[in-house]
Amino acid sequence: MNNCKVAEVIPLKMKLNRGFYYIIPESLKYRAEVGKRVVIPFRNSRKTGIITDILEKSDLGDLKEIEEVLDPVPVLSKNILTLTEWMSRNYLCPRGLVISSIIPYRISAKKVSSILDNISPGERLLNIDDNQRRTIERKNCHSDTFSIKKESLIDKINKPILFRYHSYRERDLYFINLIMKTIQKNRQVLILIPDQFSCIRLKEKLTRIFGESLAIFDRNTTPFQKYLRFIAVQKEEIKVVIGTRSNVFLPFYNLGLIIVEREESTLFKEERVPRYSAKEVALARGLLESSQIVFASSSPSVESYWNALNKEYALKEKKNIFYFKKIGYPEIFLVNLEEEKSFQRIISFQLQQLIIKYLKEKRGIILFSKRLGFASYVTCTNCSHIITCPDCGFQLSYQKEAGKRGIQLCNQCGKRIQYKRICPKCGNPSLKPMGYGTKFIEDLVHQMFPLAKTQCFDKDATPHLRDQTRILDKFKKGEIDILITTNFMYKRIDYRQTGLIGFILLDHLLNIPDYIIAEKTFQFLNQVILHLLEQKNQKSLLIQTYLPKHHSLLSLEETGYPLFYEKEIALRKELEYPPFTEIIKIDFIGADQGNLRDSVDKFKEFINKFSITHSIGTSIYINELYPVKGVKNNEITISLLIRMKTGNKDSFELKELLFSYILKTKKQRVRMIVDVKPAKLY
Repeated sequence: MNNCKVAEVIPLKMKLNRGFYYIIPESLKYRAEVGKRVVIPFRNSRKTGIITDILEKSDLGDLKEIEEVLDPVPVLSKNILTLTEWMSRNYLCPRGLVISSIIPYRISAKKVSSILDNISPGERLLNIDDNQRRTIERKNCHSDTFSIKKESLIDKINKPILFRYHSYRERDLYFINLIMKTIQKNRQVLILIPDQFSCIRLKEKLTRIFGESLAIFDRNTTPFQKYLRFIAVQKEEIKVVIGTRSNVFLPFYNLGLIIVEREESTLFKEERVPRYSAKEVALARGLLESSQIVFASSSPSVESYWNALNKEYALKEKKNIFYFKKIGYPEIFLVNLEEEKSFQRIISFQLQQLIIKYLKEKRGIILFSKRLGFASYVTCTNCSHIITCPDCGFQLSYQKEAGKRGIQLCNQCGKRIQYKRICPKCGNPSLKPMGYGTKFIEDLVHQMFPLAKTQCFDKDATPHLRDQTRILDKFKKGEIDILITTNFMYKRIDYRQTGLIGFILLDHLLNIPDYIIAEKTFQFLNQVILHLLEQKNQKSLLIQTYLPKHHSLLSLEETGYPLFYEKEIALRKELEYPPFTEIIKIDFIGADQGNLRDSVDKFKEFINKFSITHSIGTSIYINELYPVKGVKNNEITISLLIRMKTGNKDSFELKELLFSYILKTKKQRVRMIVDVKPAKLY
């Protein structure tokens, strides 16, 4: 028997699902703790691992010793380590890779130790004012939307709460009330947001109320500052944290409330290993630590609303609100381009009239276009050949340059090629830019409204953050009349002085071959409407489309979310998509088509054998997507979609078998990427 303490250590960045045992030498016995990184001898080399457990003694013999402890304080709490076990099984990813992906900011352990050694036991890391708690307790919000009185909602409801709000003011009042009640119980709060550009005014408001007891974890702080905040969270000096998805792993000692704001956002889904959903991890952590979970949105995900209606979540929403009757709700116009009588359909007659109206009122106008640049692609009018990037195969767009022929730009890898009219396939001088992007729209609008100050605002025209901020400030001050941008930039804009928002064409969103696209389109438009609701003046939203009868668009004009949900859930049930099934997407990637096809066929044989053995052919579906040529090394991707009916006991066994298959699969010429509940299918 070994009388020394023994540590279970999982090596990092390795496809391992279990730990290995090492003796803790006498010189390190006071430094070695669960959650700290250590250096260990491993297979004739030295590896970094993390301690997941410590045994007082062990019957195991011939164990090697830990060589070095890297961290002065644990970088992962015991609860987070427990959470990694659940994540490993749920997302079919080896635990070693899960832990490696969530290890916090790496800085010099020596530097951290020197600072911690100089801090006295009672001293605060962030110099927080000792009167701050009393200031928070004195503040109160008397106009709470749901009339929460003396007793806390957290005490009354153990289920996760789905909160559907109808304005940002309603949301803010609800959040502040819950946060204050949580802090009064000496517990901490985590607010997850989709990205650093989201909820800007909410962050400003909460900062004014909670001061230095609130921390915003974003990209504007150095790794060392983040590490100090990390430790301050451990020490409970920080009461409220606002941050993006990775902050769900912060080492809160006494976490009482987790709010997931804009819970419908796909940005809560991590696209890299272990491809976790921060929403699901937050829910699992809340159950583990007895914290209240609040999912908040003006247009929740269909799956969350389904859970609420089926009593899995507690639903909080105002009843019988008709959007179109609401005071301050914008006028909504759906322009059917099939019936457009204008000499050109890019800027419809109705949109022209609204632009004139709001220019006279000196109020801002925003036009959203689907593409960057001047033209979305270049094609040969003789042989129909479309020009693609020689490096990655992505379709090239066309950019106009003053005094020049222009350039062809790859929006995937950034390659720039001088535009020439000679077609590389047929040799005829018949290449022509086609489609229209933001620069094309800018030129067209400038021709139609020459006195208006027009500005293109996208990643090509303004690639630098400083230039983007300058343009947004000018639009906010009224120095720009018409801002032309893409859908991806909408979070950055201040809408308070905006009178008109126009979508040149929305159909590119609705035509994406993905079951979730109608939901995403409705949610995007709903977010734009919420921004417009912040001002009291009349405002308009105009959408140009060839699909005016689509339920995601009709719902905007009528009863809003309830109508959309009713139509969407019926379609999901008929087509057997989530929430009625669970999807696992598996990508097989390789350069050799023969090896790739062989791997795919073997895997399909494995799944079909399981289905036949368990007689569940009607509960599991396999769809193979078209092969896609990759960006690097001419690799090809073949994707399989496995759909399993939810609640089927055999689906849990299938996931266990899948996990075993993945652990045994060695990385050779074909890579295998597993994504449980993917955010997108294509």
